[in-house]
Amino acid sequence: MRAGMAKTTFNRLHEFWASSILDQKTKLRLYKCAVWSKLTYGNVAWKLTDTMCQFLNGWNSRCLARITGRSEEEEARQPLEECNLVVFVRKQRFEWVGHTLRRHESFPARRMLMKQQKPYEEGSVLMDAPQHNDMDELAELAQDRQSWRATKHATGSSKQCSNPPQSLARRMQTRASRRQLEFRLD
Repeated sequence: MRAGMAKTTFNRLHEFWASSILDQKTKLRLYKCAVWSKLTYGNVAWKLTDTMCQFLNGWNSRCLARITGRSEEEEARQPLEECNLVVFVRKQRFEWVGHTLRRHESFPARRMLMKQQKPYEEGSVLMDAPQHNDMDELAELAQDRQSWRATKHATGSSKQCSNPPQSLARRMQTRASRRQLEFRLD
């Protein structure tokens, strides 16, 4: 349903995509603001499975091909870095998890998130979460906004949909371990 609404918006803007007056950068900004926002609304509730990632990549490739003049295959294999829809969605979801885990314990979305248990379902909103043993540990990791943001910037950089960014996750794990050790020493 959201894809249909976004496609309608995309088609309504066909004159912009065909314009020789607007440069490609402006067209891509318009595409991301007007079309992606409609498509990705509520994406934290999605199961971001490999099938869903393929659908998003294909959908995005068809639209980008009309804007950039490249083939759909080129756009699917090597999308412009700033126009990788799957990476965008994964980063948004990761950011939402961090914000939610930093909320007060009585916040309904936080309570729901804290009930999640490993192993997480395929495509879970926690698919890009740094390595952790339980949700309390993940909530503690989310408190360090600087590390959380650094991990967000590495999120989704791999081609496969299901791989979390391991190196930064390990770094956050080490920081959490140091804090626990400092706490014990006090």
